[in-house]
Formats: sequence, structure tokens, C-alpha cells
Amino acid sequence: MLLDVEAVEAMGIIDMEGLGFIGLLNLVLFLASLGVRAFAFADSLVRPADAYPAAGKLTKLAWCAILGVGLAVGLLLPGGLIGLFNIAGLIAAILYLVDVRPAVREIGKPGRNQGPYGSW
Repeated sequence: MLLDVEAVEAMGIIDMEGLGFIGLLNLVLFLASLGVRAFAFADSLVRPADAYPAAGKLTKLAWCAILGVGLAVGLLLPGGLIGLFNIAGLIAAILYLVDVRPAVREIGKPGRNQGPYGSW
């Protein structure tokens, strides 16, 4: 089974008994928001620390902390998408993906004539 119903109920995310269209939609949106937060957090971990200040953004430590707390809140606090902290964590992840990631990614790229061992 793709989704462990008992585990979802135990986490308090949603009552799977009597799950209708709205409940299923809430579950899908909740899982998608967790996926967005997890991707943003993982991406912030792999980017070089020097690229963040060079792009005029907060430091790597600050973004990793913001996104990590947002992901932890999404995993630990029940309430699905409805909740001030869950919404704040999702907004932080979207802000990172739309604004910070492209700038940091551009700074962190090697030049066109750069190979894995330097110029060629």
C-alpha cells in the first residue's frame, strides 16, 4: 500500500475514516507542501556557502535554519495546511525556490570552460 493509513491517523494529520473529497484534497495538498519544503531544505544544504552572500541573500546557515524549522513544523505539528506556522514554512520554502535558489545557483556555477578539474 502506498499510504499507511494508520500512520497518517496516528500523526493526527487527518481522520482517514470517512475521508471524502475534501479530506483527500487536504491530504494531497499537505503531502505536496511537505515535498516542496523538503526539496527546498535539501537544496539549501547542497549550495555553496559563499554563494549566498555573493548573491545578496541571507547566509546559508540562516536559510538552512529557516527551511529546517519550516520542515520540522510541517512534520511535527498536526493541522495540515491550516496553521500559521505551516503556512509560514510553506511561504519560506516558496520564497527560497523562487528568489534565492536561482540567484545562488547562478553564482555557484563554474564558468563555461570549467571542467571538474579546472580549465580545459
